[in-house]
Amino acid sequence: MHNIVKSKKICLGSANFDMIYGIGNKKKLPFSDVKKIIHYSSTIGVNTIDTAISYGGSEKILGKLKTDNFNIITKLPKIPNKCSNIEKWVFNSINRSIKNLKVKKLYSVLIHNEFDLINSKAEFLHKALYKLKKAKVISNIGVSIYDFKNIDKIIKNFKIDIVQLPFNLIDRRLINLGYLKKLKKKKIKIFVRSIFLQGLLLTDNKYREKKFKRWENIWIKFDNWLKKNKVSQLKVCTDFIFKFHEIDRVIVGVNNLSQLKEINDNLKKKKILNFPNINSKDLKLINPQNWKI
Repeated sequence: MHNIVKSKKICLGSANFDMIYGIGNKKKLPFSDVKKIIHYSSTIGVNTIDTAISYGGSEKILGKLKTDNFNIITKLPKIPNKCSNIEKWVFNSINRSIKNLKVKKLYSVLIHNEFDLINSKAEFLHKALYKLKKAKVISNIGVSIYDFKNIDKIIKNFKIDIVQLPFNLIDRRLINLGYLKKLKKKKIKIFVRSIFLQGLLLTDNKYREKKFKRWENIWIKFDNWLKKNKVSQLKVCTDFIFKFHEIDRVIVGVNNLSQLKEINDNLKKKKILNFPNINSKDLKLINPQNWKI
């Protein structure tokens, strides 16, 4: 029973269902693989899927797989510059998502571009989403965070149900800046993503791209720790995340079914209690948006 509860904390990521996503990936997942991953997810108690309008055709793929028994989260892209009627744009976007996903309602809609909640369009955007929530078209309103400096302003000005943000062995801003406690205190659900830092934390030293060499001291420390403790990269990454009971969902993107099975199997094994000290504040490393260097 305990393991099923832990599996339920997994939220299946779908960024690679119709896009090339993550380090080392040169192709998107075949439809047959996505189908297997979705089916296996349902058998282990996973009941939430994270997608986005900007994830290529991932919504349509999920619609073909009859995922209406899952809680579906999608994300609104950045508001177009020439958008004269934000409410109409929001309604049309969400209706299209619901049609593509073949569901009657959405568990949550997140604002993908956090700056849309701190500019002049913010109030119109939130009001439109609140209308959909009131009409029970969506159950939760959320925001996807990249820059932690924006969290306080957003949660102060708007009623937000879910905050999705990055968290992993290297990027520990969620706890170091006190937001784990702050968001829980406000009864906001915490969904974490990038637990493998887009696959970088699962990459062996000889396969890491040259642009990451400047952080060689981190990789040496990490690799030495792994050898000494005789555990896999995947296990230490997942054990670190799942030790925080305050986290409501852990978004996991996988490249194949065996990877998801490995993650689920690790949840049943004895947990690691000590973790490598490879925390970094360098935004050029911890924010993948800055990797194009």
